Amino acid sequence: MLTMVENIHSLFYVDERHLTQFQQWSAQLAPLLQENFPQTLPISIQQAATIYNMWLLFNQQRYDIYFDEGRRFTHSAHRYFYEALKQHPLIEPRIASVKDEREVYVLAYFLGLTLGKWINELLQRRDKTHLEMILNLPTYYSLREHTLTAEQFDDLLNAQKELTILIQQDQTHENSLRQYIHEALAYTQQICAMPAFAELGAK
Repeated sequence: MLTMVENIHSLFYVDERHLTQFQQWSAQLAPLLQENFPQTLPISIQQAATIYNMWLLFNQQRYDIYFDEGRRFTHSAHRYFYEALKQHPLIEPRIASVKDEREVYVLAYFLGLTLGKWINELLQRRDKTHLEMILNLPTYYSLREHTLTAEQFDDLLNAQKELTILIQQDQTHENSLRQYIHEALAYTQQICAMPAFAELGAK
């Protein structure tokens, strides 16, 4: 269960009902996910933040969720990436076909885990591993951005700009993201097709 979610940042304006609903799905589905994919544990604060924001992204229309404009610059790469992901030809049809809201949580869960691998691979391939430490600052993900020094804050803004360029280049020339999306979709299908998944929804 992602118990730390209330202490991590959101790229969206959210209220208590969004957090409550997310935590309900997290609590209900945690045993099934942990039993079948124990290799994904433990979940870091960065991964938890990605999973939470993915879930909010995919539920924008359902819950009238909007981007927090105050984070336009400090999270510019994330915002650009999430917007592109939402319209990705592999993701958009999957979200449109959802019949059980819990499927959205499962998809966000696996995307949150696999996309971290993609970002690291992208940084290594482009010899930009120095950005990992900056982009993974714990304070950056835990609602404590105010504790960053002026130098750390400047480094963060520059890292976001560099990451945006890398994502744009990958989409244009390589599109290595596709394989990671395929992986997350396959995991999602596997979980949602399990009898145990349907049984949990009936309780």
